[in-house]
Amino acid sequence: MPVPNSELRRGDVYVRYDHENVMFRWDASARKAFRRFGGEATETEVPHDNELLNDALRFGDRIDESAYRGAT
Repeated sequence: MPVPNSELRRGDVYVRYDHENVMFRWDASARKAFRRFGGEATETEVPHDNELLNDALRFGDRIDESAYRGAT
């Protein structure tokens, strides 16, 4: 289910995009996005116009913080 921009303004958002085995974290206070590929413990900042991020926001699934943090 798509994540509308209004959700990004409300708070932190976590999204899993299984098609590419990747997860994203939107940090609302910093207004930054971070990416973690499946099986990796580290995350990398990505620009807001990153194609994979935008695909995940349109076609991925919302997850909670514990699912994001625990998926290494």
